[in-house]
Amino acid sequence: MPGEETAGERAARLLANWSYFVRLRDTLRRPNDLLDALKAGPDRNPYEINQRGLSITNLHQELRLTPRHLEQNREVLADYQLGSVEVPALRRLVRRLRSDGIEVLIVNMPVLEEVFVPLHPRGAFDYQRYLAVLDELAREEGVAYLDATKETWGAESFADENHLNRRGSARLTDLVAKEVDRLASGDP
Repeated sequence: MPGEETAGERAARLLANWSYFVRLRDTLRRPNDLLDALKAGPDRNPYEINQRGLSITNLHQELRLTPRHLEQNREVLADYQLGSVEVPALRRLVRRLRSDGIEVLIVNMPVLEEVFVPLHPRGAFDYQRYLAVLDELAREEGVAYLDATKETWGAESFADENHLNRRGSARLTDLVAKEVDRLASGDP
């Protein structure tokens, strides 16, 4: 509650106004709980995902890079480390889905690489390592993997450096649908 919060809580609250990842950080840190909530359906979903910021309405815009958003991403990525929390959480989620009989397709989302990649502390090195780890995890777990970054994505597909706009969302949806169809048909 404003007035009773610590400086850290206030900073987190203010940052949550600008970032879906910060707003959803508690949910994203517990992928199994999120999976249970999604299975329960919207009436019994304790996360109220739509009310917590997953609406893409504000992304139906042309590319807009703002210094504030770029700096926010630079700060979030300042202590970027790959593997200690996120990779094991993704592995657990994949295993849980598969144990529930759900076929998994990991999709690596596109970013505006020329803007987003340099925000990482070690730039392209960090990003290439991330791509390699994601590919390796998919192979080790025996799940399908669609690396959407292997396609060429121009600025016209993005609302900002790491979110697709309407055009980009439509294109990604088509790519995912084709991959799902390919998997369903049994093609290698």
